[in-house]
Amino acid sequence: MDRVKKVIPFIIILIISLLAALPVWRNGFFPMHDDTQPTRIFEMHAALKDGQFPVRWVKDLGYGYGYPIFNFYGPLPYYLGAGFMFLGVDALVATKLVITFGMILAGLAFYLMAFGSWGKLAAAIGAVFYLLAPYHAVQLYVRGALGEFLAYAFLPLAFALFSGSPSRWKLVISTFGFAAVLLSHTISGFILVWFIVIYFLVKLAWYLLQKKNIDSFTKLQFVSVFLALGLSAFFWLPAFTEAQLTRVNKLSQGTNDFHNHFVYLDQLWDSAWGFAGSSTGRFDGMSFKIGKLHIIGVMAALVLLVWKRKQRLKVNLTQAILLFSGFILSIVMMLEISRWLWELMPYFEFIQYPWRFLMFACFFGSYIFLILWKQLNLLIRYTTVRYLIGFTVIMAAVIGYGKYFEPQYTNSKTAIDYTDPGKIAWDISKISDEYLPKDFPIPKTRDEVASQDFRESSAIIVKTQDVRSHRLHLSFSAQRAAEIFFSRAIFPEWRIILDGVKVEPEIENGKIQVGIPAGEHNLTVYLADTPVRLIGNYLSLISALVLLGFVIKTRQSR
Repeated sequence: MDRVKKVIPFIIILIISLLAALPVWRNGFFPMHDDTQPTRIFEMHAALKDGQFPVRWVKDLGYGYGYPIFNFYGPLPYYLGAGFMFLGVDALVATKLVITFGMILAGLAFYLMAFGSWGKLAAAIGAVFYLLAPYHAVQLYVRGALGEFLAYAFLPLAFALFSGSPSRWKLVISTFGFAAVLLSHTISGFILVWFIVIYFLVKLAWYLLQKKNIDSFTKLQFVSVFLALGLSAFFWLPAFTEAQLTRVNKLSQGTNDFHNHFVYLDQLWDSAWGFAGSSTGRFDGMSFKIGKLHIIGVMAALVLLVWKRKQRLKVNLTQAILLFSGFILSIVMMLEISRWLWELMPYFEFIQYPWRFLMFACFFGSYIFLILWKQLNLLIRYTTVRYLIGFTVIMAAVIGYGKYFEPQYTNSKTAIDYTDPGKIAWDISKISDEYLPKDFPIPKTRDEVASQDFRESSAIIVKTQDVRSHRLHLSFSAQRAAEIFFSRAIFPEWRIILDGVKVEPEIENGKIQVGIPAGEHNLTVYLADTPVRLIGNYLSLISALVLLGFVIKTRQSR
């Protein structure tokens, strides 16, 4: 019977997760703001098959001239999708599997973070509220933001070491969760780092005021954060330092300027559901609601905390203050009153949309439900009544929020619509080209996209060729001095080796061109790592080994 009680919360969360993801599995797919996800998974899979790891460059995007997307855009969802493709499914099915995985993980991760300190019923309620928060539906069925959607799923794990008593296993889980957020969605990871920095600054100030030494719990949290940063350094270090080489500034300009996307306070309570985008003023085509049940729960928890302040609290007051502060700060950062802070803080313009703080408002709001439940336990004596109320609250969330987990409509697209080379090189490349090199001329028509990997003059006879996403090798004879033009956008550390000797490329309209003398030749063009990329790779490797050591030591001590 005890085993049955233990698995019931998992079963409830699993069923609700699958119902929320069920519309994804209809024939075809559905429209979304970022309708590139199956293509990115397809390109990741192709790059891994080519032997590239970590993947930084894909071949077909960038108008067929290659695209360093995974040097700058969170790669974890696409590694996961590529893993599913290696099992034999196509890119569209792999995308649906990643979505389903993310939906299940969001609820289970929250439950695993919370149940040890708050109990199974409280953790299950919080998990359902986190899983069914309206913004979670916006991420998937409106925006199609796969990276942010997966970051949402990993976020509770990042806070595992910040919830309840410390342990080595929590350090491992928290490190993995934090790193996974950074690797899933760069912007969400940046916001998370911002919250963590504030947390540590507040703690440090408290220690200084109290003239106390830093306790072991805080030290463990420091270790976890630095390990997570190290574990993900192979990605964020080059992404941060090499971004200025690209057209990334367009992400914070024009319609993406954060000044145009502050939210009105009443929109957080209720705003019309829609499938269009964010715009200036109140004319938004999408909803920014936190969820009425979430807000009511937060207010009720606050009332109960104040009402019971003279009695023995069943929650840690410091933790409660931090959670309420996180919730309020998330709201403030979405409102016009925080404009001065957005203009003051470095790199905040790349967040683009202040309403991205909704992810954290949903997390803190769902967590505060645990406080509410703990306080309600002071008033409810009978266990049966508690479970009935808990079930009622869960059903209220399912009924109130479940309707949002539905796409606008289902189209008849198949995998080929996302993996056809011609469509990738033009239709899909146009959706996202901000990571192309600054000096690369953007094609204006379909005729300007690359139609082949290289083009040689008539004096060159190619004998063998090996073409991969990050490497091209040719064996050929040149009857006279000639040139070979490669359909690869120039980017740091494209190296050219002609007959074992490194040569400098000629740059023609932002693309690689190599002069060839007469004779028999072997030519290799490949993308190497810059010093920053190498440093990031080694930091990640060292951090992974340290984390593995923690796991082994923890298992041995059991």
